[in-house]
Amino acid sequence: MGPTRNPLVPTFDAAMANVTVKEGQVAVLPCEIKFLGTHSVSWADKGNTVLTLEDRRIIDDDRMSVERPSTKAWNLHIREVTHQDEGLYSCMVNTSPVKIKQVTLKVKVPAKILNVSTESATVREGATVTLQCHTSGIPEPTVDWRRLTASEEKGEEIQSEFCPGTTTVGRESDVLIIHNISRECGDIYECVANNYIDAPVSRLIPVRVQFPPEVEMPTKRLGQDIGKETILECKITANPQVRGIWTKNGKEIKNLVWS
Repeated sequence: MGPTRNPLVPTFDAAMANVTVKEGQVAVLPCEIKFLGTHSVSWADKGNTVLTLEDRRIIDDDRMSVERPSTKAWNLHIREVTHQDEGLYSCMVNTSPVKIKQVTLKVKVPAKILNVSTESATVREGATVTLQCHTSGIPEPTVDWRRLTASEEKGEEIQSEFCPGTTTVGRESDVLIIHNISRECGDIYECVANNYIDAPVSRLIPVRVQFPPEVEMPTKRLGQDIGKETILECKITANPQVRGIWTKNGKEIKNLVWS
């Protein structure tokens, strides 16, 4: 007959474990031990720095503690977990040789749009516009773009098709390029970042297209009886807006009412 196994040898509930949490939450790294006896338990991080001994924290990081919901449990709690906490942790029993249970901690980070992204853009008609929507997050977020146009009927911004010559570039489509932009494309552009950890985040980017004044005279020649009122109409389109003047025989006419 083979040797009889000593039932009092410390035994882990499992050799390995994986824990995944969202940044800012509490990470609970499980470690349950049967037949611990007089042996001691400690936790070490990915750099082999000893974090705890028995139920005491021995490092200067008050986010960490050993919690014991049962007599067999020696769980490591990490509060307000950050991505820097991600890695391999070891629950160790001081047997000879040392027994180790490894716990892999993975930390997911919600999508965020970085401040270096484009806030607004003002360009001349016919130019190329580059809008940037740089993001962070784990896993890496994807970016969707929308063009929002003011609706006079609904009094709100509605989603419209992109103008001709609009393309996206970048591994996660974080850059939107509008080639040969026209005045009709001066709208609000929205980038939406999502990595499915939290709700998507977005940024509105106003794009203003400048163009020189254009004058339209709906009626270029009018006839009227002496003493009658005549309305001369002149439509000026420009961005930025300009001040119009009327002249007669080369001299400016003062005190006009513009509508």
